[in-house]
Amino acid sequence: MKKSLIYLLFFISFSINAQTHILHFSDGSTKTGSTKRGNKKLKLRETKKGKWQEIDLSTLDYAESIYKNGDTILWTYVSLKEGKKPQLLDIGYLGENIRSYEVSISSGGTGRVSNKVGVGVSASITRVFVKRNNENYVTVLRSGTLFGNSFEDRASTYFKDCKVLVSKLGTEGFEKGDVDSVIEYYDNNCVE
Repeated sequence: MKKSLIYLLFFISFSINAQTHILHFSDGSTKTGSTKRGNKKLKLRETKKGKWQEIDLSTLDYAESIYKNGDTILWTYVSLKEGKKPQLLDIGYLGENIRSYEVSISSGGTGRVSNKVGVGVSASITRVFVKRNNENYVTVLRSGTLFGNSFEDRASTYFKDCKVLVSKLGTEGFEKGDVDSVIEYYDNNCVE
C-alpha cells in the first residue's frame, strides 16, 4: 500500500509539472502532446480529449519534455544489446555525430554500524552510455560503480580513432566528471 501511494504521488507530480512533450521522429516529423512512458512502451495523446496512440519505438528519434519552470529534458528509447528491447534513457549529449545517454540508479537500505543501530544508507549512481550515429547499440562509457574498467580505460578504447582526445584523457577538463565535455570534443574535433 505504501509503495503504491509513493508511485501514485510520483506520477501525479510528474503530470502536474510536465507541460509539453515533443516527439521527434526519424523521418524529421514531430508530434506534440501528453505522453505515457513505460520502460518499453510509449503512448501519445495530441489533444486533451484525444485518444492515446501507441508509438512505434523504432520510428522515434528522441523526445523533449518541457516543464512549466522552463527546464527541458531530452529522452529516448535505446537498445542496449542485440536482442534486447529498447530502454528509456535520458539524453546527456545530442550531437551531430554522437550521443550520450544516462540512467541514474538509486538504492536505499539499512546499514549496520558497530553499535548495531540501523542507519539509513542510500546511494545513487549514473551510468553513461555512448553511441555514434552509425552504431546500432550503445557502449558503457561510465559504469557508475567502483569496480570494473575506469572511465579513462573505457574512453580510451571507445575513442581510439581520435588520438588527440585519448592523449587528453585524465587531464583537467577530460576526467570522469567531464563526460559531456569529452563527448562534445569528440563530436566537434574528431569526426570527419
